[in-house]
Amino acid sequence: MIQRIQTIHLLLSVIAGIVAIVIGITTTAQWLKIAWPCLVGLGVLLAAWSIFLYKTRMRQLSIVNLSTVCHALTGAVLGIASLTGTVVELGSVAVILPLVAIVLNLLACRRIRFDERLVRSADRLR
Repeated sequence: MIQRIQTIHLLLSVIAGIVAIVIGITTTAQWLKIAWPCLVGLGVLLAAWSIFLYKTRMRQLSIVNLSTVCHALTGAVLGIASLTGTVVELGSVAVILPLVAIVLNLLACRRIRFDERLVRSADRLR
């Protein structure tokens, strides 16, 4: 359902993740070249899957939360890599885009909760 605002947020989150994967990061560590796209890709897949779960809002909410956790783990992996001395270009757009995806996922969660409250209040009136 494209007319729901959380669908727009999730779609923008998916686009941000795909652009982050395509741009990539500049690093010397082989493990980071594998772990980073896998975590971002998992977050993108979960956000894309949650778009189609609009009929079951609570399941959609949990999948969006998992996507947010994947993007947060991406930031944690980059933080660990910078602490261990691995050279990572932290000013890159590809590093910032998972943070944008986290914000968009949180906005989508907020709207999903709002919809759930709205449906429950309408059920009480019946």
